[in-house]
Amino acid sequence: MHHRTPEFTESFLETRKLMLDLLGEELDNLVFFASSGTGAMEATVQNFFREGDKVIAVVGGKFGERWAELGRAWGLEVVEKGVEWGKSVNPEEVVQLVDRIGDCRGVLIQLSESSTGAYHDVRSIGRELKDRDVILVVDAITGWGVYNIQPSEWGIDVLVGGSQKAFMLPPGLSFLWFSEKAQSRLSGRGYYFNVKKEIVKQREGQTAFTPAISHILALREVLGSMSQEGMERIEERYRLMSRAMERA
Repeated sequence: MHHRTPEFTESFLETRKLMLDLLGEELDNLVFFASSGTGAMEATVQNFFREGDKVIAVVGGKFGERWAELGRAWGLEVVEKGVEWGKSVNPEEVVQLVDRIGDCRGVLIQLSESSTGAYHDVRSIGRELKDRDVILVVDAITGWGVYNIQPSEWGIDVLVGGSQKAFMLPPGLSFLWFSEKAQSRLSGRGYYFNVKKEIVKQREGQTAFTPAISHILALREVLGSMSQEGMERIEERYRLMSRAMERA
């Protein structure tokens, strides 16, 4: 299928709708990139922050380290909130650090830290940050499609995902959703990972650059199956598998 055709446009729009439905979101701020999940992480840092912005990176594993490294690569002032590897961060300590810093612009965290298996309670953090001028950025590459994530309800401002985990596809497709609060920060920095440019095209069923066509078509099929099962049942199924693994 060629991507500049009505056939692809129809398929892409359907895929986007299915993904938004999975999140329970009406706000159509969903962007796909032909990249691994790290591409969407970098797109987040370059588009929603500016050089010199002060951010907190929760570092409790390899991918928490990646947030800190990405922030520094784009000129942010990164304050690391260290957590023992394998442990979950205390949400109260994150919020206290935000208040102590004073001019914090964002919190970068994992939903589930892939390198250790630890789950961070982003919902509790999001609840406290909702009324602050701080955006909560969540790498959910291993959690999106496992947990019944409701970004607006949880207070998540940018949610990052990838194709190769719960969506059961090869690596090569990343995606992010962003809130109205995050949208007010959108700078459109960069060329390829330019969220401001992509969101306009993608709402129309197209992309600014060549998309990962096969991945998008496959994701449409996966999302169709997931929508039939429902995220509540999917999450419970994964919880059962987790408990079985722990007992074994």
